[in-house]
Amino acid sequence: MCYSKVQVGIKKLEDRFNDAFVDTVVAHCEDNQECAPLLPEQQQELRNRIRSKVQEPGSEQKSEPEGSNNESSGAQKPEESFGEWVLRLFREMLNRQKKIWKDVLASIFASFVKVAKTIWSVIESFFSSVAKCFSSLCQA
Repeated sequence: MCYSKVQVGIKKLEDRFNDAFVDTVVAHCEDNQECAPLLPEQQQELRNRIRSKVQEPGSEQKSEPEGSNNESSGAQKPEESFGEWVLRLFREMLNRQKKIWKDVLASIFASFVKVAKTIWSVIESFFSSVAKCFSSLCQA
């Protein structure tokens, strides 16, 4: 009984954390002049990426603290107090969050690099065309 309440509580906390973090990223982009505001489609894509990372098979209890030999990650060990057990579950949740956000931010950065390369290619093409025009004008 207590086990399921703790697990549900940790899951709710994790969901709220994800929502709050996405809201913080969106607010930062809207308030920061160095950053372009996220369009509603981009905001939704960010939320969807987070949800898909959270719902990946095995993501629930997969990440354990380093050095843990626990067969059942969520189960309370006989030698653990209730507080130690909840703390361990909380740390596992933080490890999952770290992995999720690292993956999401890496994919966002990869998308940014792709866009930057495309823009650079267009700029290079434009200047190459301008150089050809000046070259042909100088020869005429």
